[in-house]
Amino acid sequence: MWHRPKKFNETIYLNKYNPKKENMSHHDKLLEAFETYKAENEKFQGKGIKASAARARKALQEIAGSCKERRKEITAEKESREGAGAGMSQDAARKAHIRK
Repeated sequence: MWHRPKKFNETIYLNKYNPKKENMSHHDKLLEAFETYKAENEKFQGKGIKASAARARKALQEIAGSCKERRKEITAEKESREGAGAGMSQDAARKAHIRK
């Protein structure tokens, strides 16, 4: 049975079907998810569109996931810089200070 397609929503289309999203950094995904959240939250709060509430919640979930992944990336980069002789970590500096 054929169903009439739903109305085109550019925000959802860009987020759901964007092939470049796979290659985006977690930082970029975080920014994009936040923009989606702002748009969908405005629709929900301003116009009372219930479906936008679900999309806003989904964007918030994507933000949470991207935040976790970005934190891991930052930690790994920080540790790799420390290994290259860029300086002591705060914990190592505290321990060195205590030992003196």
